Amino acid sequence: MIRVFVYGSLLSHCYNHKYYLRNQKYLGAACLNGYSLYSLGSYPGVVADGQGTVLGEVYEINEKVLARLDRLEENGRRYTRRPVMVQVGEETIDAVVYVYNGTVQPDKKIGLEAQPWSDRRDKRSYEE
Repeated sequence: MIRVFVYGSLLSHCYNHKYYLRNQKYLGAACLNGYSLYSLGSYPGVVADGQGTVLGEVYEINEKVLARLDRLEENGRRYTRRPVMVQVGEETIDAVVYVYNGTVQPDKKIGLEAQPWSDRRDKRSYEE
């Protein structure tokens, strides 16, 4: 059993969900602490900063789906899959998350009030 924390285009209301996670087991809305969310244009990325919080969802997936996600996220190049602990309700569980490997622009940080991510650009705002 593999749990994956998603925060961007793989969220249930976003465009990649139907292609990658539609038939996977949803474990709930989740919170990832110690990371911050940034807009990279039409998709987001998280970076470890030790202080931020990212809202997302957790799914239980199999190895085949994980391999597909690794290809989508360009694991090891654009993003790196890392083990993390996430909060789902009152429970803390282990999962993996794809962390962005590139440089982010500070003015593109997406505040907690504008999360979870939406691929509808008019529904997001950035921290000042």
